[in-house]
Amino acid sequence: MCFIFYILYFKTRFYFKINEDLAKRDVMFKTGKLWWEYRCKLWNEFYDPLMSRNELIKNCLENVSMDQWTVFVDYCLKPSIVV
Repeated sequence: MCFIFYILYFKTRFYFKINEDLAKRDVMFKTGKLWWEYRCKLWNEFYDPLMSRNELIKNCLENVSMDQWTVFVDYCLKPSIVV
């Protein structure tokens, strides 16, 4: 009886077929959007237009390695990238 109730009530109302390609696209889109927002927030917190590239690199976060921070600063300072 319980199984029949499940089939008739819950499965017909709350069962969704998931297309894996659409799910993957949605996850990648959301991840990209979150990264873009975090990158902008991080750059806006630590960027000072009066500082040189080397001074920006020295202004590294504690939990980020110097190599990663250097790559990030160089990426954000590219003329083709607008953060």
